[in-house]
Amino acid sequence: MEAKEAYSVLETIAELNVMQENLHLFNPTIEEVNFEEEAAEITGVIVNRHHFKGFVFTLSLTGKKYKGTTSNAGVLSLIDIQTNLDVPNNSNP
Repeated sequence: MEAKEAYSVLETIAELNVMQENLHLFNPTIEEVNFEEEAAEITGVIVNRHHFKGFVFTLSLTGKKYKGTTSNAGVLSLIDIQTNLDVPNNSNP
């Protein structure tokens, strides 16, 4: 959840409870901004960690072509090239 969304939720709760005076918005410090940027960079590395990303292969059992990619959850995802559908992955990464 984005910070603005979280604040909006808290603002609504404060209004419903007539407690707006207890809600204060603080700007992040430079250290906090740098921390968030570093965290986003690390998340990007984790999400894009698979060696099979962009790898295309033909499965001998089915004769179908597949390509490897990384899902939004950061796990390896195989896409059926013909249908462009994600092959179900029942593993527990």
